[in-house]
Amino acid sequence: MRLWVWILGAALGAGCGPPIPEEEPPDAAGTLWPSTQGSFWRYRIDDPVRGSFEKRVTVEGPAKVPGTDRDAVLFKSVQPYLEERSYEVEADGVVKRAYEEDYKGGALARVTAWAPEITKMLSASRPVGFELHEVITETVTEAGATTQTQKQYTWRVLAIDVPWTVAGKTVKTVQIQRDRPDKVGKERRYWLAPGIGKVHEEGERTEDLVEYDVK
Repeated sequence: MRLWVWILGAALGAGCGPPIPEEEPPDAAGTLWPSTQGSFWRYRIDDPVRGSFEKRVTVEGPAKVPGTDRDAVLFKSVQPYLEERSYEVEADGVVKRAYEEDYKGGALARVTAWAPEITKMLSASRPVGFELHEVITETVTEAGATTQTQKQYTWRVLAIDVPWTVAGKTVKTVQIQRDRPDKVGKERRYWLAPGIGKVHEEGERTEDLVEYDVK
């Protein structure tokens, strides 16, 4: 179903259109991380270093992980200073990143791969208290040099049915936290709405969803 989020003008409140519902019940069966080709999300970002700007995320469609026969879905994230191309796979309610390319000024600047594939997000809701632990090796190639780093991550479900307002509509979300047990101060929290995806993020910077179209 084609969904649009718009900020409605004062004319709506004057009786020129249908009233805005105070709450929009989510589709309980909807994925927390849609990956249908042609879907897009636009976020407003507040970064303590780079200031305020917008990010646009699109699902480009099925693709092979570069250098392999592994089937994946290609996501593209465009920011003023960076374009990320992420090859993602999904299994058992978990979305993983297998490979990522970063472009700056239209040129490939960095390539990152993970072994095993690193968790990107949960796509299926889990009960409060659910945890997922992983230790991965990250391989980064940049400016002709390759480095490898071992990293630890812990994902936790903090709460479910958390109300969050997106452009005048209230949806119920799953609140998830990602920690770096091997590094202090790297916690991130995400609010995910079934059938929509990420609506809010807090941590190193803040992201808020302002428009989306899930195919």
